[in-house]
Amino acid sequence: MRRWFSRFGVVALLVSGAVAAEAALPVPTAAASASSSGSGGLFTSLSPVRVLDTRNGTGRTGTSPVPAGGTVSLAVDGHGGVPAAGVSAVVLNVTVTQPSVSGYVTVWADGTTRPVTSNLNFGKGQTVPNLVVAPVGSDGKVNLYNASGGTVHLIADLSGYYTSGVASTAGAFTSLSPVRVLDTRNGTGRTGTSPVPAGGTVSLAVDGHGGVPAAGVSAVVLNVTVTQPSVSGYVTVWADGTTRPVTSNLNFGKGQTVPNLVVAPVGSDGKVNLYNASGGTVHLIADVSGYYLSTDRLPWEPAQFIDRASQGLAAVSCPTAVFCAAVDRSGYATLFNGSSWTPPAPLSNPPSGLTDVSCISAQYCVAISSISASAYVYNGSAWSSPIAINLFGSGIHAISCPSTTQCLVIEDGGRVIPFSGTSWGTPVQRDPSGSFDAISCPTTQFCAAIEYGYGGRAFIDNGGAWTSSGVVSDGTSIPAAVSCTSASFCAEVDNGGNASTYDGSGWTTPVHVDNAPSGLTSVSCAPTTSCVAVDGSGNAFSFDGTHWSAADAFEVTRLGVSDVSCSSTTFCVAVDNEGRAYLRQSGTWGSADWIDPAGGGVIQSISCPSATFCAASDVQGNVLTYDGTSWSPPNHIDSANSSDSLVAISCTSATFCMSVDNNGGALVFDGANWTPTSSTGDPNNQLESLSCASPTFCIAGDGRANVLRWDGSHWGPLIPTEAWQNNFQSITSLSCPSTTFCVGVDIGGEAFTYNGTSWTTPVQLTFPYHQDPLVAVSCPTSSFCMAMDQGGTGYTTTNGSSWTSSVSNNYLPATAVSCSSPTFCEAVGLNAASMTYNGSGWSLIDTVTGAGSLTSVACPSDARCVAVDQIGQYSITP
Repeated sequence: MRRWFSRFGVVALLVSGAVAAEAALPVPTAAASASSSGSGGLFTSLSPVRVLDTRNGTGRTGTSPVPAGGTVSLAVDGHGGVPAAGVSAVVLNVTVTQPSVSGYVTVWADGTTRPVTSNLNFGKGQTVPNLVVAPVGSDGKVNLYNASGGTVHLIADLSGYYTSGVASTAGAFTSLSPVRVLDTRNGTGRTGTSPVPAGGTVSLAVDGHGGVPAAGVSAVVLNVTVTQPSVSGYVTVWADGTTRPVTSNLNFGKGQTVPNLVVAPVGSDGKVNLYNASGGTVHLIADVSGYYLSTDRLPWEPAQFIDRASQGLAAVSCPTAVFCAAVDRSGYATLFNGSSWTPPAPLSNPPSGLTDVSCISAQYCVAISSISASAYVYNGSAWSSPIAINLFGSGIHAISCPSTTQCLVIEDGGRVIPFSGTSWGTPVQRDPSGSFDAISCPTTQFCAAIEYGYGGRAFIDNGGAWTSSGVVSDGTSIPAAVSCTSASFCAEVDNGGNASTYDGSGWTTPVHVDNAPSGLTSVSCAPTTSCVAVDGSGNAFSFDGTHWSAADAFEVTRLGVSDVSCSSTTFCVAVDNEGRAYLRQSGTWGSADWIDPAGGGVIQSISCPSATFCAASDVQGNVLTYDGTSWSPPNHIDSANSSDSLVAISCTSATFCMSVDNNGGALVFDGANWTPTSSTGDPNNQLESLSCASPTFCIAGDGRANVLRWDGSHWGPLIPTEAWQNNFQSITSLSCPSTTFCVGVDIGGEAFTYNGTSWTTPVQLTFPYHQDPLVAVSCPTSSFCMAMDQGGTGYTTTNGSSWTSSVSNNYLPATAVSCSSPTFCEAVGLNAASMTYNGSGWSLIDTVTGAGSLTSVACPSDARCVAVDQIGQYSITP
């Protein structure tokens, strides 16, 4: 690994009443009776059907009781009226009978980890039922576990199911793996461990806990249990902030442990209350297993990377042919399983650039960040939180891990820092006169470190005794990388295209291997003396123990190959500074696999004239297109100026788009190619907004409240609007549904309209003087527009002159809005926030899973929106 020099600068029902043996409890009903609509979380009621009875073999082979610690796996999909697929949860009345000792039963989705919760509790010889909304595994099964030291018989009656998919309509249900959110015995969900006193109330926060969203929830499904009651009584559960109802949710006798399922309405503060209606003390337990939405919202699929703010892949490590880990300079890691790469994932929040990675196996890797001076450990399933170090110097450059408990990191100033996998040791000076650039440790008793600089030296560590082993550079080149397979073989390469080897006693004279001006950047040696070196021009060179081969060109890249890792003589992976990986098997390099697009990262603007075509532009002059299924790689179209940033894009079809940049440039897309237009003639060179009604009509706005019109071949003269004219003013957004109607908004909170001939006097919509700037406007027709300010308040108009405020439900740090019709708009903003307008008001704020701060959104229809974010991801509604 070499040092890198940056080139980029419901309705809620209370289930009440006493528990009765094998009594059917009420079923919570959501807003629909069929799932054919395709929306997730909709409930279908069924006439109760017995699907399990271990006494007679129903739902299970044999009639023996369930043993202590035994599990019954019950198939529910395709049984009792439940569809064979598309089911997220089922409603079961579960009964335990003939238990030989006391205990409890847990119900959960097959194929997932059994939760540490109970669904019903029982005593010896009791017959006890309880209602369960049970999540269904991907194989269509639910599991029932006998958590007792004796045998039991289990019965389950099925009475309904919920559809799978993303819940989006008010009243839709989302099932969760049960999570304990309250246990007064140990302080979970409540301060202190004392029992709830007679007439006492526990106020329990549920929004934002146990998988429940922080907002937009009308009710939660809780399995509430009372235990250790000193006298008989009952429990009432209701929404905080409302009057306690004169009802009961579960009844108990002295000393009993009694559970019951409760669909509990949630207060406006996100809390539910539990009241001890008895003359003595009780302990209360609550497990949450699902929630109902309070408002409609547009569901979003998880964000996917298309154009991240990566400065390229920095390093890769492949301990085997079926596992590699690659890291990039923006703080993301991606894994290879022998056939495909995972989507890049950030190792910290915010992401911090990664410098190097070293893997022992598919169960152990360590990545380091010079920027945050931290290590991240991969355990086979997840990366750890950052493990930070206080540096002596300015950065750490490389890491080598010969074991899971010993890694060595090199630091500026010639220091070596040990890392145990959990903590850092004290930096030790090994090269007082230089700075290490690369390190390789094939065993815990041997390492080689290479000094950075002309005339760079190599230092060898034989069990803790570091000594200089001589100069490895020819004096005109700088060492770049080193790889060792044992204490008697290493290979080193430099930026002048030279290579030398170590035989256990000394280094050979450097041999010139590569004539490319980019120089050699990395080397990796598999067992014995077989090596592969790569350069910054896409060439590879093989070493057979004696000679280096001629160049084997596998790709010519714009920014160069940065690292290579070989697990054997027949398997290598190389990565480059554009986010691509190259696979070498049996001596042959495959084509580039774009696993981590570098591009420009911050996607400023997106336009989707249809559900099968979108175009997005980024801050480094790249454009990406979407065909309804996948995105193209970033296409660098704007190279007139190194500081060009494509700030806006507008498409009328798949064969016409225009994009403008912050230096007054504009380019047109014809369905295949991008071509610069004639000069816009904007002396301010500050274009910031754009909207096209047709290929022969586009309006661009600049940073000083001026507009220009494109007629299909030329730009018209610069026209000053009557917006607030000063150096700080800018037209932040434009929307032109036709050639005779446009609306523009500005940073001063003003809106102004174009009638085909001239622009109207601006109308002040928000507080002036930049207190609430308007950030976006969208006009799906000439008779409806939605403007959005920075605080998430919308303003609607039907004529372009009179505006009505449409206040959102909460503060949304808005950045963009898109309307497909007067009854559908989607606003997005910072922190992955979004909300939906239905023609009369806004939904509660939703979070787009996995996304960063959203910068732009385009909705070609009421059912489809595409959003992009500041770290190069796109998110789409299903």
